[in-house]
Amino acid sequence: MDWLRSNQIRVFAAAGVVGAGFLCAKGAIRATSGDDVSLVPAFLFFLGFGLLGLAAVVADTGRLSAMVLLGRVLAVVGILAGAIALAYVLTGTIPETDDAPATVGVSYGLGAAATFLGQLVLGIAAVRTEALPGRLRWAPIGVVILQFPVFIVAGAIGDGIGDETVTDGLGMLLTGALWATSSVAVWIAGGMPANEPTPVASPA
Repeated sequence: MDWLRSNQIRVFAAAGVVGAGFLCAKGAIRATSGDDVSLVPAFLFFLGFGLLGLAAVVADTGRLSAMVLLGRVLAVVGILAGAIALAYVLTGTIPETDDAPATVGVSYGLGAAATFLGQLVLGIAAVRTEALPGRLRWAPIGVVILQFPVFIVAGAIGDGIGDETVTDGLGMLLTGALWATSSVAVWIAGGMPANEPTPVASPA
């Protein structure tokens, strides 16, 4: 069972890294060429599986089961919303255009909100349960905490050189790197023995 658990978590973590890679690629392309490639649906789709890996690591502690359940629900919503948007992209629809179906915009917003909230809930749970080893327990919530400072820094750099595409691209690139760090932390935790549930003292 430990072997199965470890591999399941690592598969989910690897999917999270892939998702983060799509956002990094979108940011790099945006910053260097100004093109806006439709990679957000793939980012949301794969990152949802990464959240499932984080939920599994927290669940191994036997604590905060309600937060784990909520995190899993939000992860699945992110996966489904990402899959819908990705299906449109694969059939030739460009989500960023004005004539794209409303369903694409809804899936974008729903997927992004669910993924961000899932990371927040599970990030807090990871810190409280110490599900991840050492300072790595701060990696998931760090994505949320550093999200806005990253775009402030990217904005300052973009304003300094007078290029808005650099601001957008660098912001996405650095954000993708944060998400990748979170998934790598889950990967590392997946290779460790499962934490024993915290025993509940029986009344005297």
